[in-house]
Amino acid sequence: MKIRSMKIQFLLLNSRWMFALLLILFIHGNGVAQQNGYWQQQVNYIIDVTLNDVGHELDGFEKIDYVNQSPDTLSYIWFHVWPNAYKNDRTAFSDQMLKIGRTDFYFSDESQRGYINRLDFKANGITARMEDHPQYIDVIRIILPSPLNPGDTVHLSTAFHVKLPANFSRGGHTAQSYQVTQWYPKPAVYDANGWHAMPYLDQGEFYSEFGNYDVRIHLPSNYIVAATGKLENEEQRWWKENRIVEPEIQPKSKKLKAGAKKIDPDSFPASSSSVQSLHFIQDNVHDFAWFADKRFIADHDTLALPSGRIIDLYSYYLPGSSQVWNHSIAMMKDVLSRLD
Repeated sequence: MKIRSMKIQFLLLNSRWMFALLLILFIHGNGVAQQNGYWQQQVNYIIDVTLNDVGHELDGFEKIDYVNQSPDTLSYIWFHVWPNAYKNDRTAFSDQMLKIGRTDFYFSDESQRGYINRLDFKANGITARMEDHPQYIDVIRIILPSPLNPGDTVHLSTAFHVKLPANFSRGGHTAQSYQVTQWYPKPAVYDANGWHAMPYLDQGEFYSEFGNYDVRIHLPSNYIVAATGKLENEEQRWWKENRIVEPEIQPKSKKLKAGAKKIDPDSFPASSSSVQSLHFIQDNVHDFAWFADKRFIADHDTLALPSGRIIDLYSYYLPGSSQVWNHSIAMMKDVLSRLD
């Protein structure tokens, strides 16, 4: 199995509803070859987003280059606006939760729910009309001002505002611990079978177009962020890679690095009054997720593969869990050394 480039992250996420390991594995190689009649759309993103950790809200702006590599002329594009799955108890997500015996979301109060709004789509600088899906409130249709011919690109943009829900499912927040997934307006897949304008569900995999991501995240400066792609801020990489806590349970040979900080595992530190701006870039992936917590421990190491390539490994977890997770980097090395 040949892998052109890779970044591996382990995250241990704690919440009232979830105690789970999330493995994010990003593998990318050459662009999708248009061979034997097969085609795949290309969707590239530039996203700028700010976290308000008092109201648990995001304010963002995205630019999308949607490349029509299909043989069809498109007059509209279906978009997922999946935070609206948490808007009320009449969504496909809410219905599925009840079917599997989960009633916590159905009986949740307004403060625990989420949504996306303040959308203002433009296509090539011209305001584009938005239409609701006839069945799902977390899917909308963007009517293009002019047809998008095969081989052409339309430049889309919109502001957006997200109220993050409590973590009922695969994203949201628990107090000031953030699991930001399926959070931005995203085109539905258009393939040989047509449009796949699917609602957000608790069970089932997401189907999204591949593309390149350029994302800037603004938030209080004492948050540690684990995200898709490569962190471009050199000073932030140093801080993250030297953030070690609970030295009493580390191997005796491992000393606390200069600048390392000890974190209270039972409470959230106050948010810094200063703001950091983190810049992540990743090509040829089908989604972008990020996780932010002021208490994260971030372990880092590199691995030289038999081919000679060197890759970065990161493991993120919360205080009190290091006795379990202090071997996670070693486990990643063992697995990945077998894949090259």
